[in-house]
Amino acid sequence: MSFFLTKTDSKIMYSIAIILMLYHHISGFPEWYDFNYIYSINEAIEYPLSLCGGKLCVAIYAFISGYGIYVSIINKSSNIINYIINHLWSFYTRYWFP
Repeated sequence: MSFFLTKTDSKIMYSIAIILMLYHHISGFPEWYDFNYIYSINEAIEYPLSLCGGKLCVAIYAFISGYGIYVSIINKSSNIINYIINHLWSFYTRYWFP
């Protein structure tokens, strides 16, 4: 079965999301840093771009994570209920019984 995104495509999108998140944290909150040169190019463009990048990176991460779960359900399991039970069991045992 052919899917829309390959693993390489999703890793590239994760990398873009990480870069956007770093940019968001560095330039989106100037009061956190004493770097006056961050806003030297154009403050009117960089600040909205950094805020949009922060929201966009979360959306990219959520989309790729959900898409990966969908593909793994389609590929590995004929019974979705067993897949969900197995993953919930592994999640709960990992965090409730360390």
